[in-house]
Amino acid sequence: MDPSRKQVPTVDRAAVIAAALGLEFYLGPPRKSEYRSRIQEIAAALGLPADASAEEILAEIRRLADRCRRIDETLAEIRRELAALRSARI
Repeated sequence: MDPSRKQVPTVDRAAVIAAALGLEFYLGPPRKSEYRSRIQEIAAALGLPADASAEEILAEIRRLADRCRRIDETLAEIRRELAALRSARI
């Protein structure tokens, strides 16, 4: 990633993507004239350049999804370890 681009925290990125997808569902599909501006908004929310391709946007979304999945796995492991510690104390 280009260091000159503004860094957006990952949690904020994921929230923006989820909100964009939810808004898309609520508002319905955009007219052809709106597609480019919506793609640019999503790219900006991801910290990508405005001219990012759909493939670049999808790759970033997949990367974020993988990161979220790893975080979920780590949290599940921590919960299991805490449960084991609690049961060992009893």
